[in-house]
Amino acid sequence: MSHSVPKTKVIPSYLWLGTAVVVLFTLAIYWYSFSLPLYWDDTWHYHRIAGPWRTIVLNWRPLSFGAHKLNMLIAGGYYPLAQHIMNTGWHVLNCLLCFGVVYQLTQVRRVLTATFAALLFAAYPLSAEPVLWSNCFNHLLAASLQFGAILTFLLSIKETKWSLHWRILSILLVALAPFANEETIVAGGMLAVILLYRKQLRSHWKILLPYAMVTILAFIAYRLALPRDSRFASTVYTLNEIRLKLMYLVQCFIHPISQAIGALLKNSAPLTQQWVASLFNISGVAMYAYYCSRIGRLRMFLLGLAFYILGALASFIFMPSAYVLGSPRLLYQSALGVAVAWSLPITAQGSTSRQRATCLAVMSFIVVAMAWSSTRYLLYMKRVALDVKTSVIGINESMRDAENPILVINFPSAFADRPYILPLGDYAPIMLPSLDTEDLSDITRLNGLPGKEITNLTVSELKPHQPWKYEVGYSRHTLELSELNSALREYKSVFVGVLADVPRVRPVGGLIAENQAPGASLARYNEQLALLEAAADNTGSDVEVDLTWQCLAPLSEEYQIFIHLIDRDNIMVYGQDVQPLTGMSSLASWKTGDVWRDVRHLTPPAELPAGTYQVVIGLYTISDTQRLNATDADGAPLPNNAFRIGEVTLP
Repeated sequence: MSHSVPKTKVIPSYLWLGTAVVVLFTLAIYWYSFSLPLYWDDTWHYHRIAGPWRTIVLNWRPLSFGAHKLNMLIAGGYYPLAQHIMNTGWHVLNCLLCFGVVYQLTQVRRVLTATFAALLFAAYPLSAEPVLWSNCFNHLLAASLQFGAILTFLLSIKETKWSLHWRILSILLVALAPFANEETIVAGGMLAVILLYRKQLRSHWKILLPYAMVTILAFIAYRLALPRDSRFASTVYTLNEIRLKLMYLVQCFIHPISQAIGALLKNSAPLTQQWVASLFNISGVAMYAYYCSRIGRLRMFLLGLAFYILGALASFIFMPSAYVLGSPRLLYQSALGVAVAWSLPITAQGSTSRQRATCLAVMSFIVVAMAWSSTRYLLYMKRVALDVKTSVIGINESMRDAENPILVINFPSAFADRPYILPLGDYAPIMLPSLDTEDLSDITRLNGLPGKEITNLTVSELKPHQPWKYEVGYSRHTLELSELNSALREYKSVFVGVLADVPRVRPVGGLIAENQAPGASLARYNEQLALLEAAADNTGSDVEVDLTWQCLAPLSEEYQIFIHLIDRDNIMVYGQDVQPLTGMSSLASWKTGDVWRDVRHLTPPAELPAGTYQVVIGLYTISDTQRLNATDADGAPLPNNAFRIGEVTLP
């Protein structure tokens, strides 16, 4: 009598090979991140999670918050390496879940299609930001719960003895997802789309009822925990903002193709122009949809498009336009739809081996192009990290003897040599050294950490044609211009750290004294402002002008200060028109008796001929550009109402 032995289901070796390729490929891209320090947002995030454990219950993202706390406990502190390992590891997990979802959805060449989809998701340039920013772990964790819910749902609709277990796990993941990130409330909608995709399940809509119930309960719990001042308040957008966001979403969807075309052309700059991008993207999506219909994969293309739209829906509706454009991390979970849609060429049934080989070569090139783009981004950020550390050394040296200083760091939102990586979006790649140092080289000591003496005022953007944005310390409080003028009166020394080709820190002045009687002056302007001291010097081609002003009477209008370089023929060859302290201090805010130091840094154009130039200074009314009457120390009128400070010799 023979007994039958139950057969054990063996996982095919090529399935293991596919997952191994995904893991190794993802780690090959992101291993650079292990050597990176913290980002700007990560410092204030550190303060949030440094509190007691009970804050997890009161947090509106308790799962993500708790994971950060646990990582701190294991690592013994908030170390960049520990955070980058956690984020990268979670991204690898999401890539594997993406592999599993596509494997379950496809019927043809399942392993190959799933592998390419996971590689697309891993290398997708818009995935890079949430992986690198420590505090963006909530996007990674939320995506894991959402992708896991989809995968277990697909496994549950198979007739096996484990179907009920998969269904219970799927419902649990849907219920937990909003507690990692509120944008995952759309997980139930993604499952509904799968029902429409699978013909045999369209009549079984009742299986979605438990998902709908837990989603509603999670949404209610989330709304109760949500801070009242959250950005998820009701917002009305203009038609232009809606147009920009729609264009951005379409461009992100087609980014794998536009990135590959940019690599072929070796210049993707034209794709950044709005009208070119719009025409290219809309027509590209239409043509690709037609191609998918020709190979019999239109339904799966529409499934991927639905995943993408649902994943981006919360960000599109609730987030302000600028935040969506500047933060691709918000589209991290929607990248699953991009991976599903653009992995379809692998499923095409070519009639010849040449056609199949061509399809495989094209998809491989797309993946390699995206991987190179993401790697360039990581290498670029590593260089920025080194620049910041160099800048920190300069900050320490400049501020060593300063009394009650205020630090203003100029991090431009776009560096001159920054490669085109993210479609249409633009944000500031600000990075900070590690928190584990004990000396002043730790720039976070300049950001208002408890027990530190130095207070930091950070200027996020210094662009003369745009309103400035001011943030105080790690509190994220944004200052209006009037508040900034009040803040400048509290601190006696103001420094600007500039990240340029050569990072440097330089003083720009500050309030020296108040309630001072009028003193001897070099020049007076309308008997309202007196120039007490002035000196001009140059280091190479850069010119530094050090001014000391006194306010003699309240200013009835807003004035602008100009500094001109005059050649031997008395012709102005270069000028700078800006208010004191690189434009941060408003002249109209000065009080009678104030004495201010105002340091100007001029960079004349390189094509300016070598020679000696006169440096002259004056003021004019902003409303009508009329110069103020200027007199010298003896009260005699000055030619052209401008005071000649001295000469500088340019090489």
